[in-house]
Amino acid sequence: SSFYDGLLDVFKVHGSDPILAASIVDLKSFVPYNLMQCADRTSMAHSLELRCPFLSTELIEYSLSIPSTLKMKKGRTKPLLVDSLGEKLPEIIRNQPKRGFNPPLASFLNDNMLALEDVLVGNNSYLKNEIDIDFIKEEINAFKVGKRDNSTFLWGLSSLSSWLAS
Repeated sequence: SSFYDGLLDVFKVHGSDPILAASIVDLKSFVPYNLMQCADRTSMAHSLELRCPFLSTELIEYSLSIPSTLKMKKGRTKPLLVDSLGEKLPEIIRNQPKRGFNPPLASFLNDNMLALEDVLVGNNSYLKNEIDIDFIKEEINAFKVGKRDNSTFLWGLSSLSSWLAS
């Protein structure tokens, strides 16, 4: 589609600076279609007012103009942000590791395991003609016994099943 072609074109134009290209692609895809939607829905669901100062157009344009070599430093995440705020940030914030911003899928799936198993491997599963059910059962069992956190994969399978059902 033209949307995905446009994202690929960003890497063609900025191929010499993959960090800049990835930043632009994130701004055109992940930020508006994932982060902002999730933040908006979550804040509205809890009657919270949410503002995103780091999405100021002027700040984004300025940060994109900064050389990528200054944005990345070995062993450090977000050095520009941390260095610019300096001592204004508590030490515990300055020194904590970067963490992902994802929903708690593992606990959600654990709390709804019977429904998940029904959707993925139950009698009416829409996946049985597409994917080996024994493989799916192995993945569910690996998750249940704590062998690995494949919750994102299992969630993806349940989304695929819902899509096949429609």
